[in-house]
Order: sequence, then structure tokens, then C-alpha cells
Amino acid sequence: MDLNALRAFVLVVDGGGITEGARRAGLPKSTVSRQVRDLEAKLGERLLERRGRGLTATGAGRRLYESSRGPVGALEVLRHDAFAAPVAGRVRVAAPVMLARGLLQDLLADFLGRHAAIDVEIDILDRFSAAATSAADIAFCVGITPGEQKPLRSLGFVEARLYASPTLLAAQGSPGRPAELTRLPILTQGCAPGAKAGWTLTDAHSVSHQLVFTPRLVAADPDLLLAAALAGHGVCRMATFLAEPHLRTGRLAPVLEGYTAERHEVTLAVLRRSRDAAVQCFATEVAELLTERLRSRQFAGPKDGLRSELPA
Repeated sequence: MDLNALRAFVLVVDGGGITEGARRAGLPKSTVSRQVRDLEAKLGERLLERRGRGLTATGAGRRLYESSRGPVGALEVLRHDAFAAPVAGRVRVAAPVMLARGLLQDLLADFLGRHAAIDVEIDILDRFSAAATSAADIAFCVGITPGEQKPLRSLGFVEARLYASPTLLAAQGSPGRPAELTRLPILTQGCAPGAKAGWTLTDAHSVSHQLVFTPRLVAADPDLLLAAALAGHGVCRMATFLAEPHLRTGRLAPVLEGYTAERHEVTLAVLRRSRDAAVQCFATEVAELLTERLRSRQFAGPKDGLRSELPA
């Protein structure tokens, strides 16, 4: 039996809910929910049920709680004594701009809030692979692995799709197939102004469609491209998690919704000081949280039964 999962279960019962259990465990709510769900799957028993605004143990859960709260309490005392001093140090991180300004900024704020004695330096790069920098302890990469051989931890995938202002689509019409896209102005990265550019769009049947066009705007800065798309100046290719807030407000709309423009694996590499406690802490916690975000399809909602059934 996973002792971490058993500890999470006991703390949730003690706290009467996932939120309080996570606070006592010093872990994200998503991690505690997953640990309890895994424990239920391992035992083949439902251990918690909704009761009013909180949670209470089922019959099987109460029996498990009564038999395990003593040993778990003793382990908590040992844990507190062994780790009374907080982890301290400085961690140097390199990350591509698309992650740093999107998924990582909230995770970084949460991490700093939990670890007052750990300082973080972040080098934000416009390259997909952030492992080329010589100063970083930890690097996040999107689609491109480090040049030197380093152990990589796969965190999930990011997708890019096409988006435009609803105003632009209302005025010029929304394309129904890739060949019709070239009649709209296009905003892109990665080519010289005035030169031809190309995208590869993949449909739901994994069939690739090559598209060649002369862009209206070429810029290396994704924020500049986003601003131009919001202003109605063209169709932009961007990561789904960056577009999602603007889709909710109606400032952006999907273009060729059944097509994927890019899909890249996100990996983490510990480049140096792998045994340093602060580096280990950052790599473990942020990697787990980022994996949860990517697995939930960029904030699409509850991804499993436990999260939707168990109130905070």
C-alpha cells in the first residue's frame, strides 16, 4: 500500500475535506485527490462520500481510518522532526516564453508561497528548448531535447491551433477547409517579412495538410501576435492554453476547429546540482503540478471522477 496515499486519506478524514487535508499535507489539492482515488482503486472500496459541504468516511473508510491513524500520526511526528528546517537555497530555471508566460507563472507563484526559504531565478527564452543556457539548474523544453545527454522527465503535451477575432471572421467569413485559409490575413512567426511561410495542419484522421502563404505580420514575440489577432488583424497560431482565456470572453474564436497546427512534448531536464535539496524540491513539485495542468487539457475542467465528486 502506498504510504503517501494512506497519509493523504487520513488527513482528508481528519480535516473533513480535500482542501483542509491538502493544507495539512502541504500538497496541492489535485495531488491529494489523486492519491485518495488511487488508494480506493487499489483496495477496490469507496472510502469517502459526500456529507453536506464536506466529506466523511464510508464504512470501509472508517475501518481503514481507525486502523491507520495511529501509525500515520507516528509517521507525521517523525516527518516533522526530520524536516523541521525548511528546504533553502537558490534554483536557476530556464523556460521557453510560451510556458513561462502561460502555464508556469501561476505554478511559480504557488511554489514561492509554499517555500519561503527557496529563491528562484528564471531565464525566459524565445527558443523552444531552454536547455542550452549554461547557468540553469533546471530547464523546461517544448518539443526539442537538450543538446547534451540529460535524463528527461516527460510532463505531457501542448497543442497549438488557429484562432482569430470573431469580428474578422464575421467580415471575411470563416474557412471551412485549409485551402480557404489563405484568403484571410495570417499572423505568424519564423520567416522573413515578405517571404512565404508554411503551416502543417493535421485533421481528426491524422491526415496532414500543407499550407503555404504570405503572412500579413511576422513577429518573434507571441504577445505581439496575440495582440494583433485580438485587434482583428489576422489568423494566429497559438498554444491552446494561451488562447483559452480569450475564448471564454469571446475575444477569440477557433478557426478550422477540427485541425491541430502543432503538438509538442513538454519535458523537464535537471542539468546540474541534481542532489541539491532546493533543486530537487522545485523539480518534483512543479513537474507534478505542470503534469496535472497538461493532463487536464489546459483547464478544460474536472478530468476524473474524484475531483468532480469530492467537494473541496
